[in-house]
Amino acid sequence: EITDNTIYTEGKYAISLLSADDAVITGNTLYAHELKGDEAVYIASGSGNTVEGNLPFTYTTNVVTNDTFYQFFIESGLLRAEVPYNQLIFQGEFSDLVSVVTIDRDVDIVGDGAVLNGIGITVSADGVEVSNFTIGGTLTLAANATAFNNTVNKLTVSGSYSVVDNNTINTTVSITGSNVLFNLSSSVFILPR
Repeated sequence: EITDNTIYTEGKYAISLLSADDAVITGNTLYAHELKGDEAVYIASGSGNTVEGNLPFTYTTNVVTNDTFYQFFIESGLLRAEVPYNQLIFQGEFSDLVSVVTIDRDVDIVGDGAVLNGIGITVSADGVEVSNFTIGGTLTLAANATAFNNTVNKLTVSGSYSVVDNNTINTTVSITGSNVLFNLSSSVFILPR
C-alpha cells in the first residue's frame, strides 16, 4: 500500500513497480519529469491493483526553501517550466542541492535570509532581478538583469544594460558586455581575498 505521500522523480514515472498484485496506490501527490497524478504510476505486471486519487503537484506558494527546492527546480538547477510565479522568495540556508540555480525566463528571485552555500546563480533571461542573497558561487547576469543587495564570491556580467547596485563582491568581477551600470554611490565593494 502506497498512500498519503508526495513523490517526485526525474524519470517518466513517480512510482514504477516491476510486479504487484492487489497493490493500493491512492491519495498521493505524484509528479515526475513527464507524468503526473495517476498517470505517473507504472506497474509492469500483476493484477487487482488499485491506482486512483493520486493528484499532480500544485503550487500554493512562491517561497522556496532547501526542502522544497526541487518543487521549483529540476535536478540540474534549471527553473521548472510549470512554475507559475513571476517572483520566487528564497528563505533560509541552501546546501547539498546543485552547483548553480539557473533562471531562464523573467522570474525575479529575492532572498529572505537566503544563503546559498556552494551554489551560484545564472540568469540567462532579460529583465530578471536578483536581490538580498549571500551567494557562495558565481553570480552570472544576462542582458538587462539587475543585482542588488547581494554578497557574492564572483560576479560575471555578460549582457548589456545590467545594473549592479549595492553588492559586496569577494574575489573577481568579469564584464564581457557593455553599458553595465555600477552604482558606486551605493557602495559596490570588491574585496581582496
